[in-house]
Amino acid sequence: VGMIGVGSLGSQVAKLLVEKDVKRLLISDFDKMALENLGRHVLGSFHVGKSKSFGLEALLTNYYLHDNIFAKIEDDEVIELADVLVVTVGDSAKFDYFAFNKLVNYEKPVIWAWTSPNNILQEIVVTTPSTGCLNCYYLEIKNNNELKQIQESSQKEIEKYDSNEIDICGNPHTVSQMERMVFLATQIVSILSYYNKHGKFKFDYVNYYWGMDDIIPTPFIGYLEKNNWCFCKGGNL
Repeated sequence: VGMIGVGSLGSQVAKLLVEKDVKRLLISDFDKMALENLGRHVLGSFHVGKSKSFGLEALLTNYYLHDNIFAKIEDDEVIELADVLVVTVGDSAKFDYFAFNKLVNYEKPVIWAWTSPNNILQEIVVTTPSTGCLNCYYLEIKNNNELKQIQESSQKEIEKYDSNEIDICGNPHTVSQMERMVFLATQIVSILSYYNKHGKFKFDYVNYYWGMDDIIPTPFIGYLEKNNWCFCKGGNL
């Protein structure tokens, strides 16, 4: 498994994969651990100012005595070597860079995952050469009435609450509920586990909608065909 981005979500995914004894884990993240990451990341205060990916490699290797975790300096190396890729970069500009430039027409499975402020809407999209791309998913949101409805309901809920907060160090960041972040990580790992057993995916995308007082989210799953208006070469298998 290759991972691009090991922040609050990605680090939880990496930890779970190592606990499941993943055969080999490749990780890449240029960011350094910051004070505002504390409490939202597997790494702790000892790693502040240090590389997230190399810190995570050392922590998981030592704690679980797992010697097949490799932090890479270049994303390209992870992309090339991985059998399946997980993209959980938190920065939207970098996310779009991978979606619409770096990994356009990528010939291996990619699991894309992101979450809204307060984790009210969580999204996972799986793209392969036989599906549409991430842009096809965005177009699907406009055309699929049920998917559009859960997205619109989520947006109304998101707008009710503050999306940013200031922590004790005076740093602003997006509000998140870590129990829901961990939930999303477990779903990603479950999808990978299913793929490992069956060589295919059970669905192409899933949305989890959480009301602020919900204990269990409302899921909506679907399949992703190439959209006729999209520029990608998806659906070629």
